[in-house]
Amino acid sequence: MKMRSELDRAMQDIVLTEARRQAILHGAAKKRPRFTRGARIAAAAVCVMLTASMLVMASTGLRAALMQALGGLAPQSQAISGVSTQAEGIEVRVVSALADSSLTRVYCEVQDKAGDRLGGEMRIWGWVEGLPNDSGISSGGAKVISYDGDTRTALVELTADGNHLTGDTPATVSFSSFQAIQDIDGLPLPDGVLTAETRKTITLADGGKALAPEQTPHAFVGTGLVRLSSIGFAEDGRLHVQVAFAGSAGNDQSYMITTVRSRSGKDFETYNQDLTDASFVQDGTHYYDIAFSAGVQDIADLVLDPLYGTLFTKPEVKGEWDLDVTIQIPEQITYATHTQVGGAVVSQIRVSPISVFVMSDNDASILFGNRPAFAMLRDGTKLILTQNVVNASYSSGELNGDTVGHSYDQWVFDEPIDPADLVSINLDGVTVPLQ
Repeated sequence: MKMRSELDRAMQDIVLTEARRQAILHGAAKKRPRFTRGARIAAAAVCVMLTASMLVMASTGLRAALMQALGGLAPQSQAISGVSTQAEGIEVRVVSALADSSLTRVYCEVQDKAGDRLGGEMRIWGWVEGLPNDSGISSGGAKVISYDGDTRTALVELTADGNHLTGDTPATVSFSSFQAIQDIDGLPLPDGVLTAETRKTITLADGGKALAPEQTPHAFVGTGLVRLSSIGFAEDGRLHVQVAFAGSAGNDQSYMITTVRSRSGKDFETYNQDLTDASFVQDGTHYYDIAFSAGVQDIADLVLDPLYGTLFTKPEVKGEWDLDVTIQIPEQITYATHTQVGGAVVSQIRVSPISVFVMSDNDASILFGNRPAFAMLRDGTKLILTQNVVNASYSSGELNGDTVGHSYDQWVFDEPIDPADLVSINLDGVTVPLQ
């Protein structure tokens, strides 16, 4: 597939240490996206249809997880059956989709029929390919919604936002790898462990410096897979933080990182810009050592965040899983508007039963998805949208082939609506009338 070949070429030159460096640089603003959705099923007939069609799913637990993921929008979802493929002992089945012109969610069961290689947390290379796009910007991802250990089956959600579907659309659901992981977040470093003492240092095979292991050992509560090995200033003059991995996490893919901050308010990147890291084995134990640009002269100014990272607990399963589906979308209403909102002009609004999409013309990179928003229905009902944002992106004129930049913002509703009932949307305090 074209997208897979482009992705593979891009991945060839990615160095894991750079990915870890970027994780640190952006760790300060690390937030998991979320939005609130109602759980009420408004259409009993649709609910019965969904329940009947999903009886083929691997377990009642996964059926319940799918309904929870769909939430109040379940009546608008598309039940899919009979679409499956198998490779490398892994079977993938498409079971449901929820979509409109700009938002696509595809739900798949991924079952290991040859072993126990999957898990409740996984790094997944998966995407929905073939969706039309006229903005130059689209986003997507894959995540585990639920995992059934008895059947070794994961319910996986694929997202594809920012596209422009104009009707029922053929697409391909593709996966290229699955790997069980364990994300670790919030392991605080022990008080008083960082001192001005120069710690013993070793020289690695590539000439790099790392702390000698086990100088400040510390076990973390709640996990036996990672512990602190050494922390302090090495002979290279830099602050090093080193962890040791155990059990299934003991490999050169696992990593744990922290963010070094300034008590006096120096720029965030002051201590996090020039980072190096190293993974090595000593006496049968895997160690991961990361070095910051802070020196012993900075010790009074340093604040270290709790450790976070990823433990790769099972080998990666690679293969090709491609499934052809037709994404069905509901009828929607498109409005051509011309309302000035701050430094932007709202030019188009698309309303479907599950979401409202706004395109605005601006060269100021204004993203309304990051600002207060609500919608009004004909009967006076006010729908708060602010926490329901699923897309907030900007495309320059050069990228989208226009003379002006555009912002693309989208919010989902808690429950399906009749698009004709939406009479206005308020963006950052300015009402944009639709009728």
